[in-house]
Amino acid sequence: MDEQMMKKIALFRYALIAPLINGTFQGESKSQYYRDLSKKKYELPNGREVMYAPGTFKSWYLLYKQKGFDGLYPKTRNDIGMTRTLDNESKQRIHELKEKYPYITATMVHQKLLEEGYISVKSTSLTTITRYIARNNLKSKQLAGKERKSFAFEKANDCWQADTSHTIYLTEKGKKRKVYLILFLDDASRLVVGFDFFYEDSAVNVQKVFKKAIATYGIPKRLYVDNGSSYANQQLSLICAMLGVVLIHTKPYDAQAKGKVERIFRTIKDQWMRAADYGQFHTLEDVRISLEEYLRKKYQNKVHSALKMSPKDRYITDQNEIRYIDEKTLEDGFLHTENRKVRNDATITLNRQMYEVPQKYIGMMLKIKYDPSNLEELYIYEDNMRKESVYMLQRVDNSKVKRKYIDFSMVEDDL
Repeated sequence: MDEQMMKKIALFRYALIAPLINGTFQGESKSQYYRDLSKKKYELPNGREVMYAPGTFKSWYLLYKQKGFDGLYPKTRNDIGMTRTLDNESKQRIHELKEKYPYITATMVHQKLLEEGYISVKSTSLTTITRYIARNNLKSKQLAGKERKSFAFEKANDCWQADTSHTIYLTEKGKKRKVYLILFLDDASRLVVGFDFFYEDSAVNVQKVFKKAIATYGIPKRLYVDNGSSYANQQLSLICAMLGVVLIHTKPYDAQAKGKVERIFRTIKDQWMRAADYGQFHTLEDVRISLEEYLRKKYQNKVHSALKMSPKDRYITDQNEIRYIDEKTLEDGFLHTENRKVRNDATITLNRQMYEVPQKYIGMMLKIKYDPSNLEELYIYEDNMRKESVYMLQRVDNSKVKRKYIDFSMVEDDL
């Protein structure tokens, strides 16, 4: 079993026990929760359907408590020869077809996917397509309309919502560029716990805002996001697993599900963007300072109609129940992880850049962790502990290193 599949299985296990880890599970007891889980069927990352005994979920929970997320990695290869018949692109195409043509049949969807090259006859059967449509509520009658009910969490940091919105265009260094606003909102208090502006809506930028928000406001129990690539990716799932956060995704193509964060975007556009003097914006920092000032004066400290108090005051009422994290644990939790084999010249490659490692690691497979925003330094980890740092290879500097040579003319010949 390769590393990627092991990660997927560990994340699958974490998703099931996450409510136990941060106390958000519903039920009379943990034992009852295990029994409830055991009544359902689950689809493994390799596509196989399984059911588990209550004791299995308990063992996963105990492993996480003892060893953290690494304890959930499988120890044996039990899925050799099994493949995932529907990849993410195929699933997305099914949703697109059913949204555009609600009454299209499973047979027609299957044929369309074959014609467009998303699947092959050998890899994916009509039964697989039919089953996927049924499980994801994509049947014609089910697409007719969705019932929506308002919801709110009781305590600050019970749940954060996050999303990205297009804002303005900014001309910097002679180039006109679209500016994206990434924002995190606490559900109970409506407090904006994190935001920033970027020229790209990327997973790395989302993680930057998330990390800064946690450093300031503590760890949320849940994170509620959509299925865009910036939010539905393995790295964000790993971060949440490391920190004990339940990651929840809205159903595909259902942006309205994140009502509160959508409303704050509308408020920002109606009140801040329309009143802002765009001529004063020359850099992202200018835009950032302007919105920060607006939030401080006109939103965070202003009475919210639904709360009857300001978001800041509402958040502070639950201050004693918020879980904070130390700086080192936070830094480690947001590092990206890759496995690399050390070449015979004591180097490894990451993102097309070579790094020099100690010669004692030649030929070994190393677990490398790094901050994607700072690739100058990587870290070698063993048994979940940081061992030492690795730096970019400096070829020119290496060529100037003086090496000790032996003068054989001074060596006596005993023969």
